[in-house]
Amino acid sequence: MDIQEFVSTIRDHYVQQFKIFVSTLSAESKKGSAEVKLLIPHRATPFDQNYCADFVKNDDGASVIEMIPDQILTFTQMEGFIGEVEVNFDSMCWDGMTFEHDAPKELQGPLEDWFNRWYDRNESEAPQSDGLSGRVHCLSVHDRSVNVDFGTSSPEAFWELFSVLVDRGAKTVRISTSRTVQT
Repeated sequence: MDIQEFVSTIRDHYVQQFKIFVSTLSAESKKGSAEVKLLIPHRATPFDQNYCADFVKNDDGASVIEMIPDQILTFTQMEGFIGEVEVNFDSMCWDGMTFEHDAPKELQGPLEDWFNRWYDRNESEAPQSDGLSGRVHCLSVHDRSVNVDFGTSSPEAFWELFSVLVDRGAKTVRISTSRTVQT
């Protein structure tokens, strides 16, 4: 399996569980929707202010329900090079991924372009044929790391984010999950 197939497997494994999660909650709820966009104005950065909840149930008042995957694929740590960039894959979960990097150039503008493409703030795109948005759920940017919930986006979102880091001069990238992984 090459690295692109590996990333696709991580994504597909998560989205398969997400579809079951949405189907179950939709059947149990009188009122509810998957992938609901929320604006949280008190957060520090524009990225942090935009958040897509996995499911909002509104039977007796609104409540946000986040999916916690039943299973996370585990693997032996991998390291190598993608082009000229040294990459370490420690652990990965599609809805909680951290990219630690050494990019020396400013990321704000390129990340904003990436986020606008993959978040769809105005929900101008129709859902995919499976009813899911095909969008990331949130992005949080720190000094030397980027945290992202890739939601139901395609693997292309992962690779485009990786390319942003490379284009901004990253020579090393460590990819891990922000979730606790039980082995």
